[in-house]
Amino acid sequence: MSNRALPARRFSEFVPVLPGDFPKVHRHGHASRRAQEEGGSLLEVLVALALAAITIAGAVASQLRVGQAERAAARREEATMIAASIAAAMRDPPSGSHALPHWQAVAASALPQAQVSIVDHAPGIALAVVEWAEPLDSPSSRAPSARIDCANGSGRGRPSAACSAIPFVR
Repeated sequence: MSNRALPARRFSEFVPVLPGDFPKVHRHGHASRRAQEEGGSLLEVLVALALAAITIAGAVASQLRVGQAERAAARREEATMIAASIAAAMRDPPSGSHALPHWQAVAASALPQAQVSIVDHAPGIALAVVEWAEPLDSPSSRAPSARIDCANGSGRGRPSAACSAIPFVR
């Protein structure tokens, strides 16, 4: 064996290194601008994903609220139709006394915890009142008008009750 020095081999001859495998580091120890931009683009992607997730969550919440409002409107419409039917039946005194139990049963089957009543409002004028329990998560249960007693406006109604009143002449 001779004392001849072996030719120096480069590391890349043994392990293939592709361009872009490692960030280029300047002699002062800072990463190159390209490496900094690649890290910045990852941060931008994370921010965009977070914003997309927040937007999707907001859209889902909005759709849930729309569904709740739609169901509350359907209950209010049903109650108003029942109150109008009661008012029409009560205009005819002989059939009016028989109609109230019928409409009480209809209201009980159509609305949660429904109560039907006739309230004298003024001489010769009465109110056909339909009152029902509105779910606490319903948009109309948070409305101030939903907490007012329909019959006399005293505010002494059930705290989560909604109502519909139709006046009629006796």
